[in-house]
Amino acid sequence: MASKTDTQDEAETRAPVPPELEQLADRIGHCIEYWGFKQIYGRIWCHMYLAGGAVDAGWLTARLGISKALVSISLRDLLAFGAIHQTGMSAKGTRMYQAVTNLSRIILGVLKSRERPMLAGIQSAASILAQRPEDEQRSAWIDPRRSARIAQLAAVLGDLLDKAQDLGELDARLLEQFDQP
Repeated sequence: MASKTDTQDEAETRAPVPPELEQLADRIGHCIEYWGFKQIYGRIWCHMYLAGGAVDAGWLTARLGISKALVSISLRDLLAFGAIHQTGMSAKGTRMYQAVTNLSRIILGVLKSRERPMLAGIQSAASILAQRPEDEQRSAWIDPRRSARIAQLAAVLGDLLDKAQDLGELDARLLEQFDQP
């Protein structure tokens, strides 16, 4: 299906959603929720992905039976996470969106936007700890080489995340950096 357009029959937009699709969307939503996101993001992405083309917010509102406000907020967040992209405008002037199908890129995008700041915090805290005099660290049962190594690992991981284009590349670089005796 190329895209949902203004010329499509209104009845198609309101066609009953098979219960199997609802079950799938709910399960994807629960998976997304497990990773700390809103369940609705997974449900919306699932419906958009299975639509096979671009859809607008009105289609999602009718399809999922949720408010325009919830769809609008969710679309904004999904755009920010790189899980969907805007494909243009419909003949009526509504924005059209499509699900991103490269899951590796979505996951990497989330890692870059959400986990990258956590790595920076770890690097900063470990660097501060590593700056303490070695004798103080040793008296507190801290191996000075390991406190410095944590800061170094966080910096390298952050750099790898910044440069990686997909998870396969990130995986290869991680092995290259850390799979050494």
